[in-house]
Amino acid sequence: MEILSEFGFDLKLFVAQILNFLVLAFLFKKFLYKPLLGAVKKREEVIKKGLVNAEKAEKALMHAEEKQDEIINKAAKEAEKIISESRKSAQSDAEKIILETKSESERIIKNAKEQANLEKEAIEKQISIVAVEASYKIIDSVVSELFTGKEKEEILKRSLKKIKSV
Repeated sequence: MEILSEFGFDLKLFVAQILNFLVLAFLFKKFLYKPLLGAVKKREEVIKKGLVNAEKAEKALMHAEEKQDEIINKAAKEAEKIISESRKSAQSDAEKIILETKSESERIIKNAKEQANLEKEAIEKQISIVAVEASYKIIDSVVSELFTGKEKEEILKRSLKKIKSV
């Protein structure tokens, strides 16, 4: 002990410093680390939800494209059937009936494509709405922790304008 005191080591001071360190470590853990960790976890959850919503939107778009192909195939089969039946029933007026059938099949295909495009646009609008709502929720949850009410509203308004313009 005498050697330590010769080098300026004070046991009471050393113990006091250890206690101070432990108290500070406890306070930092309790009041700084846990709330910060909680905020990070909330943000991760919001991001995960956004990814799930994007995945759902992608699946919906793929389903719409499959439905579009199905409608086009059905219309093409229907057109082929009409052409085949018209050739069998009217040999004398074959050229006239074939021309009428082709125009009819093109109209059916065109209508089917238009209908598929309308459904696709409707789904894309729904996806867009879901994406805007998800973006709004994400921005709202992030901004609500960082800014006051007026600042939050201003940021949300600007963010929604940017999101809708995209």
